[in-house]
Amino acid sequence: MQNARNLEVLILTNDTELVETVSRIASGMDFGVDLRHSSAPTPATGIVPDLVLADADMLASLGSERSASLAAFGETEVIVLVDKADVSFVREFMKAGARDVWPRPIDEQAARKELEHAMEKKAKRLENGGGKLVSFTDVKGGAGATTLAVNVAYHLSRRDDLKVLLVDMDIQFGDVATFLDIKPKASVIEALAQWRRLDSTLLDSLTLSPDNGLHVLASPQRPASIDAVEVDALKRVLDVALLTYDLVILDMPRIITDWTREAWRWSDHLFMVMQGSVAELRDARILSEYFTSAGIASDRIHFVRNRCGSRHSVTGEDAIRKTLGIKELHDVRSDYALSSKAQNSGRPLSEISPRAGMVRDVNHLADRIAALCDLDQQGRSGIIGRLIGGRKS
Repeated sequence: MQNARNLEVLILTNDTELVETVSRIASGMDFGVDLRHSSAPTPATGIVPDLVLADADMLASLGSERSASLAAFGETEVIVLVDKADVSFVREFMKAGARDVWPRPIDEQAARKELEHAMEKKAKRLENGGGKLVSFTDVKGGAGATTLAVNVAYHLSRRDDLKVLLVDMDIQFGDVATFLDIKPKASVIEALAQWRRLDSTLLDSLTLSPDNGLHVLASPQRPASIDAVEVDALKRVLDVALLTYDLVILDMPRIITDWTREAWRWSDHLFMVMQGSVAELRDARILSEYFTSAGIASDRIHFVRNRCGSRHSVTGEDAIRKTLGIKELHDVRSDYALSSKAQNSGRPLSEISPRAGMVRDVNHLADRIAALCDLDQQGRSGIIGRLIGGRKS
């Protein structure tokens, strides 16, 4: 199973022996390598790779000039593979922007060093702007995940040292824009559609900031098909978002698809929101087991008992902890009047009643998330370790 933060390598070749050699080398590296192979002479294979190994004859079909063929890969570094590496041939490709030209059969030691170089470059790029990703999901519909995601994001965006992005991934019936009384000019669907050319500037232009603090990437105004989200497009959007913001919070729909699974797997921490009914406890256990089977470590999975004290919260804390096998349960008390007023007015809870018990609970949850994500250090520490020797899934 792939890890969204592994090194992405694309091989463009018809040489099956070469693919087998690179696969063997990649499997022996100290970090994860997601290796993809295409025998078609095009970079449009559904990923934005960190490194490309490409046959010279395939590149020739992409453009008559060396520079034109390499330009198709943008800023991705390209290693050109040739049968004969005479000096003039090498000079042409190097002048056109190739990182290197390798004769075949490839030098395995050189290939290992190149993979290490590419991973170090990726790690440094993320270290210079690598944020943290947190997702909120309802255990059952209407449990209050959107309310918590919005208000946690708002609270953390008040900190001068944090740049926070809230993404509404409920592409059919998302409410984030309504909760904040904003009228987005673009949505997450536009970001996904432009993933091949997406950068920080373009992503920022697609977001709205209701108060010049929190940035919001809203859901579309009209329901989109669940199949409208491609996994590789989502991975690119999240990659750019994590390079642009210190914290990215996803309000996730309660559906299981390829792309929701990848978003959950990529998340540094997942928060499942429930109200404490027996049916919700059952679904929470099912979801927890699903996340674990998808390779998500249990210490990244968290539970929130929302509307604690209401008539829906009938299961005791001890029973919840025992059933789910957890030590930590985050409680947010019930305040129907405050929640309704906030939603109807499009204002955060703390703007309406900053001293309310519910607000204190939400702020405590936000502060706990900040601690889990090391946001006091702006999330910079440990990202190289996470890429090279960290998360396995």
